[in-house]
Amino acid sequence: VTGCGGATPEIDRAADRVAIYTDGPAPDWRIEKSPGSQGSVDVVTGAGGTELSLRYRLGEQSESPFVAIVAPTGQGMAGFDRVSFRARAPGPMRLSVQLRAPDETRDRRWHKSVYLDDTEQTITVFLSEMTPVGNGAGSLELAAVRDLLFVVDTVNSRPGSSGQVWLDEITFAR
Repeated sequence: VTGCGGATPEIDRAADRVAIYTDGPAPDWRIEKSPGSQGSVDVVTGAGGTELSLRYRLGEQSESPFVAIVAPTGQGMAGFDRVSFRARAPGPMRLSVQLRAPDETRDRRWHKSVYLDDTEQTITVFLSEMTPVGNGAGSLELAAVRDLLFVVDTVNSRPGSSGQVWLDEITFAR
C-alpha cells in the first residue's frame, strides 16, 4: 500500500496488514520530547521512494531525556500481533518501539528495544514480546492502544547525544 501517511491507515487485505507509513507524506507523525531535548521528523527521499527521518538531540539536564516520533494507531490494534518496519541509523544504537494506551490519569506504555546500525534491515516486533514501561501499565490491551512511538532515550543513549534514524514500511500485521 503506498501513500498511507494520512490519518486513516489503509488495509492491505491480501497481506493482512495495515500500513502506518509507506512512502508519501506523513501529516499525522509528530515529535514528542522532554524539556531540553530537540527532535524533528521529515519525509526524505530514499532509494525506493520516501522514508521518515528522525533527527534528535537528547537534553542533558532534564529528568529522563527523550525524543520520540509518534503516529496515531486509529482505533487500536485489536487483531494484530506485530509491528514491522525497515530502519537504519548512521551507527550502532538501540531504539525503543512503544505502544501507548492513554487513560484518565496516565499513559500506559509497552516497549521492545531493537538494535540499529548503518545496514538497513526489516525488523518485526511481536506484541507478545513487549513489556510494560514503568509500574501500572498492566497487560497489553490492544483495543486501547492509540499511539505507536519510536523512542530514543537515556535507557540506551547518553544524555546530550544526537543522531538520526530512518524508518520506512511501518505496518501492523497478523
